[in-house]
Amino acid sequence: MAAEAAPRDTALLATYRNALDAALAKWPDDVELVVSRGLAESPDAAERGQGSRHGSVRFFERAVNLAPEQFAAHHFLTHAFENAGRTSDALVQGEMYARMAPQVPHARHMFGHELRRSGRIAEAIAEFEAADRLEVEYLEREHVPAAHDWHYHHNLDLLATSYQYVGRMTKAEELLRKAFAIPSNSVEQEFNKREWPVFLLGRGRAADALTAAIEMTAHPSPLISAAGHIEAGEAHLALNQPREAVDDANAALRLMRSSPEGAGLLEPALQQLRGELLLRRGQRDQGRETLQQVARHVRGAPGPDAWAQALFTLEAIARAARESGYWDVAEWAAQQMLEHDPNYAGTHYALGLVARHNSNHAAARAEFDRARALWAQADSGLPELQDLK
Repeated sequence: MAAEAAPRDTALLATYRNALDAALAKWPDDVELVVSRGLAESPDAAERGQGSRHGSVRFFERAVNLAPEQFAAHHFLTHAFENAGRTSDALVQGEMYARMAPQVPHARHMFGHELRRSGRIAEAIAEFEAADRLEVEYLEREHVPAAHDWHYHHNLDLLATSYQYVGRMTKAEELLRKAFAIPSNSVEQEFNKREWPVFLLGRGRAADALTAAIEMTAHPSPLISAAGHIEAGEAHLALNQPREAVDDANAALRLMRSSPEGAGLLEPALQQLRGELLLRRGQRDQGRETLQQVARHVRGAPGPDAWAQALFTLEAIARAARESGYWDVAEWAAQQMLEHDPNYAGTHYALGLVARHNSNHAAARAEFDRARALWAQADSGLPELQDLK
């Protein structure tokens, strides 16, 4: 408890780990102690599993061997493997967790994580939908307000962005709008509400995105307010209002400086806005360099949530580059998308647009055909599909 209360005190964390090691020396087959020691590999003593590190794996595997029919260690192994980038191993553990605890929403949600990361998006959607049904049943049965359950909110986000991934924009909009309206006492979950204005910008609805972003700027948390200003800046750029975009970027920076502990969460988004502003001003080289830094940062972030968010960030950068007339930057961003996820229809659409602009008609046709195939389950009125026709 002392280590949890002082998250930056490495001496207390070491004392906690040593206490667990001493207990394990006396009771080496105690599964709860083994799992706790795995969790303690995190630099945060209050870790509940999501941030499990590579060093945790040996303890969780030991727990699995001690009690193969208990699902806890499979759950934590899934997190540890995904944070280490071991997707195939995470998929195996996630499937076992979901099979052993099919009525636990998080178990189905975790399996959905790994399926989406593995390119099995239709199966991932089915798992997120199952988790949503279980969550709703639980909230109704126990009379729990949705705002009090961070996981319900989080699963809505992933289900919505999975619909977005396959081009089912009507369903994605419905759920993102719903998630945006649910208050949360989690700063991270409130931060994730930026997915709503980001979605609206991607759909060409800059005025609606600005309205949503302005709502975020009124949040009492400086970090959430700063996130709102960043998205408002993006909306102003889309509306060809660069001066207002600069004002929002400066407002975001001031708020981030007032809360330096969490500012790192926002830095890539602010840098993205800065890079796009530079492109709009005709400063191609500086803009490209800034956006390349953003791409490296978001693509290097661990975990499946960050992986999906990185894909949509790269897509937004490619769109901004096209709108600024810098097709070489748009081509670089589309190639980044291809490296990051070749199974996304939007990747091939972005590549096709570049090829079409370069009069490489054979390449454009090949990329557009691939995009059309990957959008097989998309809304019939999806504007990108109309463009392909």
